[in-house]
Amino acid sequence: MARNKHRRPSVEADINITNLVDVTLVLLIIFIIVSPFLEQAINVKLPNARGKKPMKDPVVVVIDSHGVIQVDNKTTDMEMLQQELMTALGPESATRPVHVRSDESVPYGDFAKVMSLIQEAGIQNISMITKPG
Repeated sequence: MARNKHRRPSVEADINITNLVDVTLVLLIIFIIVSPFLEQAINVKLPNARGKKPMKDPVVVVIDSHGVIQVDNKTTDMEMLQQELMTALGPESATRPVHVRSDESVPYGDFAKVMSLIQEAGIQNISMITKPG
Protein backbone atom coordinates (compact mmCIF):
# COMPACT_ATOMS: atom_id res chain seq x y z
CA MET A 1 0.00 0.00 0.00
CA ALA A 2 1.30 3.33 -0.91
CA ARG A 3 1.04 6.16 1.56
CA ASN A 4 0.54 9.74 0.64
CA LYS A 5 3.47 11.53 2.29
CA HIS A 6 2.13 15.01 1.66
CA ARG A 7 -1.18 14.53 3.44
CA ARG A 8 -1.42 15.99 6.94
CA PRO A 9 -3.95 15.05 9.56
CA SER A 10 -6.84 17.50 9.74
CA VAL A 11 -6.77 19.97 12.63
CA GLU A 12 -10.02 21.22 14.10
CA ALA A 13 -9.84 25.00 14.47
CA ASP A 14 -13.05 25.43 16.52
CA ILE A 15 -12.79 26.09 20.25
CA ASN A 16 -15.25 24.14 22.35
CA ILE A 17 -16.10 26.38 25.36
CA THR A 18 -19.06 24.37 26.62
CA ASN A 19 -16.99 22.67 29.32
CA LEU A 20 -15.47 26.00 30.39
CA VAL A 21 -18.92 27.60 30.72
CA ASP A 22 -20.21 24.62 32.72
CA VAL A 23 -17.32 24.77 35.20
CA THR A 24 -17.65 28.55 35.53
CA LEU A 25 -21.37 28.35 36.28
CA VAL A 26 -20.84 25.62 38.87
CA LEU A 27 -18.17 27.70 40.60
CA LEU A 28 -20.42 30.76 40.52
CA ILE A 29 -23.25 28.84 42.16
CA ILE A 30 -20.91 27.49 44.84
CA PHE A 31 -19.62 30.99 45.63
CA ILE A 32 -23.15 32.39 45.80
CA ILE A 33 -24.17 29.70 48.27
CA VAL A 34 -21.03 29.87 50.43
CA SER A 35 -20.49 33.66 50.60
CA PRO A 36 -23.18 34.45 53.25
CA PHE A 37 -21.57 31.92 55.61
CA LEU A 38 -18.13 33.46 55.22
CA GLU A 39 -19.24 36.80 56.67
CA GLN A 40 -20.71 35.22 59.78
CA ALA A 41 -17.80 32.86 60.33
CA ILE A 42 -15.19 35.54 61.01
CA ASN A 43 -13.96 35.24 64.59
CA VAL A 44 -11.87 38.05 65.98
CA LYS A 45 -9.98 37.85 69.25
CA LEU A 46 -9.79 41.38 70.58
CA PRO A 47 -6.59 42.54 72.27
CA ASN A 48 -6.47 43.57 75.91
CA ALA A 49 -5.80 47.21 76.66
CA ARG A 50 -5.07 49.11 79.82
CA GLY A 51 -6.64 52.37 80.67
CA LYS A 52 -9.95 53.86 81.57
CA LYS A 53 -13.23 52.55 80.37
CA PRO A 54 -13.66 54.08 76.90
CA MET A 55 -17.45 54.34 77.11
CA LYS A 56 -19.66 56.03 79.60
CA ASP A 57 -22.31 53.89 81.23
CA PRO A 58 -24.88 53.10 78.57
CA VAL A 59 -28.61 53.58 78.86
CA VAL A 60 -30.30 50.25 78.16
CA VAL A 61 -33.61 50.09 76.30
CA VAL A 62 -35.31 46.68 76.57
CA ILE A 63 -38.26 45.42 74.52
CA ASP A 64 -39.61 42.19 75.98
CA SER A 65 -41.64 39.48 74.26
CA HIS A 66 -44.93 41.19 75.19
CA GLY A 67 -43.85 44.52 73.67
CA VAL A 68 -43.21 46.23 77.01
CA ILE A 69 -40.50 48.87 76.72
CA GLN A 70 -38.14 49.67 79.58
CA VAL A 71 -35.53 52.42 79.80
CA ASP A 72 -32.99 51.59 82.52
CA ASN A 73 -35.50 49.25 84.24
CA LYS A 74 -38.26 51.88 84.16
CA THR A 75 -41.35 50.83 82.16
CA THR A 76 -42.55 53.24 79.48
CA ASP A 77 -44.50 53.24 76.22
CA MET A 78 -43.82 54.46 72.67
CA GLU A 79 -45.24 57.93 73.33
CA MET A 80 -43.04 58.56 76.37
CA LEU A 81 -39.90 56.79 75.11
CA GLN A 82 -38.08 59.91 73.93
CA GLN A 83 -38.81 61.79 77.14
CA GLU A 84 -37.64 58.86 79.28
CA LEU A 85 -34.48 58.56 77.20
CA MET A 86 -33.64 62.24 77.61
CA THR A 87 -34.23 61.96 81.36
CA ALA A 88 -32.02 58.87 81.63
CA LEU A 89 -29.26 60.32 79.46
CA GLY A 90 -29.13 63.65 81.26
CA PRO A 91 -26.87 66.41 79.97
CA GLU A 92 -24.59 63.88 78.22
CA SER A 93 -27.23 62.88 75.67
CA ALA A 94 -24.93 63.53 72.70
CA THR A 95 -22.07 61.32 73.89
CA ARG A 96 -23.64 58.65 76.09
CA PRO A 97 -24.42 55.36 74.30
CA VAL A 98 -27.81 53.66 74.14
CA HIS A 99 -27.98 49.86 74.01
CA VAL A 100 -31.16 48.26 72.65
CA ARG A 101 -32.05 44.72 73.73
CA SER A 102 -35.02 43.18 72.00
CA ASP A 103 -36.64 39.77 72.37
CA GLU A 104 -36.45 37.80 69.12
CA SER A 105 -40.24 37.40 69.08
CA VAL A 106 -40.85 41.18 68.93
CA PRO A 107 -42.29 42.15 65.53
CA TYR A 108 -39.78 43.95 63.34
CA GLY A 109 -42.16 46.90 62.92
CA ASP A 110 -42.18 47.56 66.68
CA PHE A 111 -38.41 47.29 66.86
CA ALA A 112 -38.06 49.69 63.91
CA LYS A 113 -40.39 52.22 65.62
CA VAL A 114 -38.28 52.14 68.78
CA MET A 115 -35.07 52.60 66.79
CA SER A 116 -36.65 55.47 64.86
CA LEU A 117 -37.78 57.20 68.07
CA ILE A 118 -34.29 56.87 69.53
CA GLN A 119 -32.76 58.43 66.42
CA GLU A 120 -35.35 61.21 66.36
CA ALA A 121 -34.30 62.09 69.91
CA GLY A 122 -30.91 63.04 68.45
CA ILE A 123 -29.01 60.05 69.81
CA GLN A 124 -26.23 58.93 67.49
CA ASN A 125 -24.48 56.24 69.54
CA ILE A 126 -26.93 53.29 69.35
CA SER A 127 -25.99 49.61 69.72
CA MET A 128 -28.13 46.48 69.36
CA ILE A 129 -27.32 43.81 71.92
CA THR A 130 -27.46 40.17 70.82
CA LYS A 131 -26.28 36.94 72.39
CA PRO A 132 -23.16 35.36 70.94
CA GLY A 133 -23.39 32.60 68.37
